[in-house]
Amino acid sequence: MEYRAFLDEMFGRISFSQECREAVLAFEAQMDEELQQYLTATVTYYMYPEACDINDVMKKLELMAEAKQLNVYRVVAAFLLRCLPILRERYAEAQLEEELFWGICDDIRCKMAECKENQGAWGVVCGTWYGNMLGMRCFALGRFEYILETYQGDGVYFPNGYILRKGDKYVGFHIPSSGVPLTDEVRLDSYRQAEKFFKQYFPDGPVILSTDSWIIFPAQYRFLPEKSNLRRFMDDFYIATMREQEFKDAWRLFGASSQLPVEQWEEKTSMQRAYKKWVLDGHMTGRARGFIIMENGENVTHTKKW
Repeated sequence: MEYRAFLDEMFGRISFSQECREAVLAFEAQMDEELQQYLTATVTYYMYPEACDINDVMKKLELMAEAKQLNVYRVVAAFLLRCLPILRERYAEAQLEEELFWGICDDIRCKMAECKENQGAWGVVCGTWYGNMLGMRCFALGRFEYILETYQGDGVYFPNGYILRKGDKYVGFHIPSSGVPLTDEVRLDSYRQAEKFFKQYFPDGPVILSTDSWIIFPAQYRFLPEKSNLRRFMDDFYIATMREQEFKDAWRLFGASSQLPVEQWEEKTSMQRAYKKWVLDGHMTGRARGFIIMENGENVTHTKKW
C-alpha cells in the first residue's frame, strides 16, 4: 500500500484530531525531495532486516532536522508514520490480530497530542519509546500497553503467597494518555487480554503484571474522591515500593502550564485541581512500583491462596 493511502486509512480508523491530520499532511507537502529520500532511506535502514537501534536513528533524525532547520518532533513523527505500513505487514506475517496494530497507531495519536500540548507542535517528543513497538516487543492490548520483561530487583513476596524473584519473567505495562476512562470493565478487559497474550511465558504459574508510575502513588488516597476510577485502579495493585520526589510527571497532567510556577498550573479538571492543591499545600508527590497477579482471567493479587 502506498504511504499516502495508508495515512488516509489510518485517519479513517483512528481519531486523530482534524488539526493534527492537517498538520501531518501539510508537513508532508512541504518536504523537499532530499528529506523525502532521507526518511525513506532511514526507514529502510531501521526496519530491515528487523528493527535495530532506535537511539542511533533518533540521532540521525536530529541532525537532519537541524540541517534543514525543521522542528525535530515533526521529523520524528514523519519517520514513525512511515514505519507503520511495514509494521502492519509484520503483524500479519506473525498472525497477530490487526486490531493490535491499530492500537500502536492510536498510541502515536496520543503522543502527538502530548507534543502539541507541551511543545506547541504536532510531532513526537519521545521517539525512542517506539523501539519496542516497532520491534514487536510491546503490544497494545485494550487500554494499556504491555511488554515481556525480566525482573531485576529484590524478591517480591505477595500477600497471597506468590513470589517474584530476580530473573523471573513479568509483564510490564504502560498507561497511555488515550483519554479512555479507567473504569472497572476497561481495566479488567485489558488485564485479561494481557494474561491470554503472554500466558505462554508463564506455564507454571499466574501472569504477573507491573508498572512503575506516578499514577499509583499511594498518597493520592488522601486527596482523590473515594469513588474515583483512579483510586479503584490503585486498588488493583500490590504496591511493592514507593519513593517521594518532586512532581517530575506534572507535564503529563498539566501540559504546558507545568512549566509555570505551581500557582499558575491550569485547573480544568477535578484531577488537576486536586493535585495542584496537594502540591501547593507543601506535600510531596512520587512514584510507586505496583504488581497485579492474573490467574484464570481474574485479578487475584489480594486473594490468599491458603
